[in-house]
Amino acid sequence: PNIKILGVTATPERADEAALGRVFESVAFEFELMDACREGWLVYPWQHMIPVAGLDYSHIRTTAGDLNGADLSAVMEREDVCMRMVHPTLEVIYGLETHALDAVPVTEWGDYLRALDRKPKQTLAFTASVAHANMMADIFNRVVPGIAAAVNGKTPENERNQLNTDFKSGVLPILCNCGTHTEGFDSPSVEIVMMGRPTKSKVLYQQMLGRGTRALPGVVDGPEDAEARQVAISISDKKRLDVIDFVGNAGRHSLVCSADIFSGNMEDVVIERAKKRAEVDGAARMDELLEEEAAKLTEEREKARQAEAARRAHLVAKASFSVKTVSPFEVWKMQPARVRAWDEGKQLSEKQRGLLLKQGVDPEGLPYSQQKQLVNELFRRWESKLATLKQCKLLAKRGIDASKMTMEAAGAEITRIATAEGWAR
Repeated sequence: PNIKILGVTATPERADEAALGRVFESVAFEFELMDACREGWLVYPWQHMIPVAGLDYSHIRTTAGDLNGADLSAVMEREDVCMRMVHPTLEVIYGLETHALDAVPVTEWGDYLRALDRKPKQTLAFTASVAHANMMADIFNRVVPGIAAAVNGKTPENERNQLNTDFKSGVLPILCNCGTHTEGFDSPSVEIVMMGRPTKSKVLYQQMLGRGTRALPGVVDGPEDAEARQVAISISDKKRLDVIDFVGNAGRHSLVCSADIFSGNMEDVVIERAKKRAEVDGAARMDELLEEEAAKLTEEREKARQAEAARRAHLVAKASFSVKTVSPFEVWKMQPARVRAWDEGKQLSEKQRGLLLKQGVDPEGLPYSQQKQLVNELFRRWESKLATLKQCKLLAKRGIDASKMTMEAAGAEITRIATAEGWAR
């Protein structure tokens, strides 16, 4: 009866949508890819969003929550598309400026790259099919013979082992794989991950991205804190991971990139703005773009709020105002918690539901993670003697942010307004 069960997983948000919340009652500890980068255990990815002419995902069907494999293969196996993917990838591999190869005749690319006398960066390419992997490797090899190889599930074991050995040692700079290196493959020497297999699955994308986030051996073993580890990475031979995503006509599909992995609880509008920035700005750390866009959005909303408050100031003080539903997340300036697969099927207790209803919050329609977040915030505010939700809502309707006020200060402000405008509390 006293047994305790600990579950450990690298993929809590499973692609098959199996809810871990039905197996485990609580999450004791979370440590995501973003946390590992901030703590200096992994290298930060730098995002390249590269538009590719003729790349059109809009007609691809969705099967089991991701792009249909056959439809995707038909798009990615076109030789003209593969060639347009190889061009910018080679520029990243050889550390060139964007479009540096534009002025060089295609037939002279190989001579141009060899003349640079630069070691090509180790590149792990994920592809949509076996034919796609073979075609990509073939096109790379047309430019620089012997630079790439393809591997898939039917590659003989001894051949695959040799390719992996050559790749890890640097003898083979580019390894194009189809479904073989998504999980379990460990090579800290990977400096570039090429996403030639677009996906709608955060789980799959994070697995592919994670193949290149390891720091070089020994770099982060000695330093004792996050700052020291980040410094150690910054002066090592592998300072960052370049991740290449190819942008086309996505149509109705919402394709995943590193913005979705590093966004945490950020709003969808922030993620989309960061993605657009990456397309325009070129290679950048996505976590920094996200933080910048979140700050800009907050500033824009604050300016809009101030403008609205100024407009209202010109209205007659005693004019009636319409009552509208105000989100507790808005009045408390909180970011709604992200929905987690392990919370599926969970429900608040009747007492917790009653607590929210008493405060004027209808939990129906909210996911469990956000319901629980509001309950915890209510208790936190009571313990800290901060303004109640009702006080915050009332003052928010008058254009006043009471999210950080004490109960006493909020009450005094309400009394002042009531007295000045002649309305009863």
